Amino acid sequence: MPDQQLKFALTFIVLGTTLGWFSHSAYNKILLNNAEKSIGDIQHPDKTSISTDKKIKQSNPAESKPGKKQFVEFIEKAQFDRALLWYKKNDVDEINTFYPVLLAEIEQLNKQTNKQAHLQLLNVFLQEYYNNEQLLLLKANALASMAHYIEAIDVYFLAKNYASDNEHYMVINQSIHNFAQQSFKQFEEHKAWAQSIKFFEHLIENEPDYPFYYFSLAKSYIKTGRQDKAIAHLQWLMDDSVYGAEAAEILQYLIFEDSQSGIPLEKIGEHYFVESTLSDEYTVKLLIDTGASYSSVSSYVIAQLIQDNLAEKIGTQLMYTASGQVEADIYKLNKLTIGNYSVADITVVELNLNAAYHEQYNYDGLLGMSFLSQFEFSIDQNKQKLNLSPKSETGL
Repeated sequence: MPDQQLKFALTFIVLGTTLGWFSHSAYNKILLNNAEKSIGDIQHPDKTSISTDKKIKQSNPAESKPGKKQFVEFIEKAQFDRALLWYKKNDVDEINTFYPVLLAEIEQLNKQTNKQAHLQLLNVFLQEYYNNEQLLLLKANALASMAHYIEAIDVYFLAKNYASDNEHYMVINQSIHNFAQQSFKQFEEHKAWAQSIKFFEHLIENEPDYPFYYFSLAKSYIKTGRQDKAIAHLQWLMDDSVYGAEAAEILQYLIFEDSQSGIPLEKIGEHYFVESTLSDEYTVKLLIDTGASYSSVSSYVIAQLIQDNLAEKIGTQLMYTASGQVEADIYKLNKLTIGNYSVADITVVELNLNAAYHEQYNYDGLLGMSFLSQFEFSIDQNKQKLNLSPKSETGL
């Protein structure tokens, strides 16, 4: 009996070993066949297989990182959206080895005549990397080279806002100043004064304390015959160490020229009318009335000024008119300007104009002594001019 048990055990061991060897061989063969099939699929892909983009999504990210060659091909074929997708797949902890390649391709497009493609590539990447100061500067430079002045300035200031440190901030700020100076030279060369005014007004809104902007804007105003606005900006520069002396010289010339030429008047019957500006916003026609203590404007104009926060009611006062004694509302304006002369924080009266009188002369109010008494003034009836000049020291 023991001999039979021993034989049975040996038989079981041999059978188990044989089955184990067979199973192992069969399993290895299956693995080999699967591996060969996978290699065959790579070498001879099925024509009905899924798109390349889907394959990338399904494959191992570590194995599917796009090559730089493919990235460059997308850019060269102007497939910028696909280039961005491949670029993003290469992001590792905010470090992208494709970044130098991207900058090189941007530079290459910049050298070509197709500036639109250059700008389009920057726009596509800035949609994702909106705070990249280097890409923003490249875009600003591209817009500047295409003479898109306002757009370029906006992008320059955006780059400055995203500057990584104070040193970069100062470098970008200097780039803005250089661009402003170069732009003014171009405006001068092409006599594009209206464009220059718009450009420097926009600059002052963004950086209100840089003297060159005011100086350039004043020169542009002079070229368009808007001496009153030029004088206001030149006065702002009087104490500036760089532009103060030249601003004072130009200012003196403008005032002298104006005092010699006078301000044009319109004569209707025995009355003289002059064009005036209220708070640098509204142009009105005022009847000169040296017998009126206050200057006054119509209710309609006052309503517009109040709506735009350019007039402030400060009280009421009894006034004597041709119709008798009336109570009138008193307002304070930021400024009243005639020619090159202004009076700041001037008090005016709201005037209810006689309808028939207003229709006959088509005017908006009265120019009274509250303005005229601030200057030496006279009316040249032959030339129909109003002569204004600053009061002498002895007259103050």
